[in-house]
Amino acid sequence: MKVSRMDDIDILQNAAALEDEARLRKLRMLRKREDHLPVPESRECESCGDDIPKARLEARPATTMCVDCQQEREGRR
Repeated sequence: MKVSRMDDIDILQNAAALEDEARLRKLRMLRKREDHLPVPESRECESCGDDIPKARLEARPATTMCVDCQQEREGRR
């Protein structure tokens, strides 16, 4: 049985969609685990060295910058 070029494209697109779904499942699983980790009282901002407040860490546990530095980085200051 000969496979057409369109069949090849469909196969590749389906494979990519399955990979995307697997990545999303893994990301969701990691985020659920992250919800159970204790939040530190503070963490040092990688940009200015000041402490990142606990409230920010609770809202964005993976953050590495304080609000001021993050806004400056995004060009909002």
